[in-house]
Amino acid sequence: MSFNFNRKKILVVLILLNLILLITNLFVDKFYEDEQAKLVNSKSINDEFIGVLNQYGLDSTWIKKNKGKAAKESDYSIKLPLDIPIPFILNDFQNHLDTNYYKLSAVEKGINGNTNLKISSVKGTLLTANFYYDRKIQRQADTLSFLIYDLEEQNTETINNIFNTPFTFGFTLTPSKSNAYLVKKAFEQKREFCVMLNDNIDEIDYRFRNNYPESRWQNSITDIIKAYSTAAFFIIDNESNLYHSPLIYNFIKKNLSNRKIKFFCDKEFHKVEVENEAQERINYILHNRLQDNKGMIYLSSGIYLKLQPVFESLRKKGYKIKYPSNVI
Repeated sequence: MSFNFNRKKILVVLILLNLILLITNLFVDKFYEDEQAKLVNSKSINDEFIGVLNQYGLDSTWIKKNKGKAAKESDYSIKLPLDIPIPFILNDFQNHLDTNYYKLSAVEKGINGNTNLKISSVKGTLLTANFYYDRKIQRQADTLSFLIYDLEEQNTETINNIFNTPFTFGFTLTPSKSNAYLVKKAFEQKREFCVMLNDNIDEIDYRFRNNYPESRWQNSITDIIKAYSTAAFFIIDNESNLYHSPLIYNFIKKNLSNRKIKFFCDKEFHKVEVENEAQERINYILHNRLQDNKGMIYLSSGIYLKLQPVFESLRKKGYKIKYPSNVI
């Protein structure tokens, strides 16, 4: 038997076979890479998703990773208390995504109803979640308060920046006709202030001196109360001569008490001088669930402004920042 081999045809066949094998390997490798990339992307998206949820102070039992049949409907089931708008969470999550690669879509079933979330890419669906409200659950409702002790010493720009912050605060004013505009500004913008009695009172009408007759003290306290009638409470500097003069101190305390005006010594408040100390104090208050005077932080204008991101984080977690008068 003889075979008639055509070397050119054999060579062409071999080349075609090699090309087929090469193309097949490329498809297999590409498919494997795509599947691996999808797994990596899915894990990254899951980590981001849980990270955003943790910013809202949710109990771990409210976040359920679905298994079995339930997983076919969604990867997660998230129950929320009524005080967390679902769009807030979706918006935060959207801000964490690279929209060039990922797409977020959400479908709400009725007003304040269940919301189905899907995150996808060109590789396919990476994460699905179902959000729903549960009236029986609620987040921790601990409160904090901040009292600024040097606002009247700041320039106009800083004062305006503080008044324009979205969070509640209080500030002190030492009796002086020069800060009357701050009394008016506080009233117009619904901010809270208190009166600080110390040795820096320069106005003749507001002074207290040991060598003044009691009638002069009476005129001073009456004028101060009248000028600052919208003050939430009064504070006396415990390092001042007013505090260390028993006659003046008791006179002031008695007159304020008779008018049912709250009166405190500033040593009753926790004063912080640096930003890190303020953050540590906030953590301490919340961890120990401190109330009354111990739940208020006495701080400078600069520290208050620097803490704005911290306040936003606390708000997300459900903590309440209230006026000092609501806490002490």
